[in-house]
Amino acid sequence: PRVRLVITDLRMPRLDGHELIERLRAARADLAVIVMSGHLDESAGTLSVEPRIAKPISGDVLIANVRAVLS
Repeated sequence: PRVRLVITDLRMPRLDGHELIERLRAARADLAVIVMSGHLDESAGTLSVEPRIAKPISGDVLIANVRAVLS
């Protein structure tokens, strides 16, 4: 099966979410991305990814966002 969605945090060791998203989009422009972070206000900047989900996040919110992105 082909990967259709990546869920990533913005702050990670070695490779931050911004760089990861750039690399993913360069390889697969059709790949959906959901970004989550406990620091959206200071980390999101001009990131052109929707949805952006603030942590902590409930399972219901995550599922709703996954459904919305994949539908």
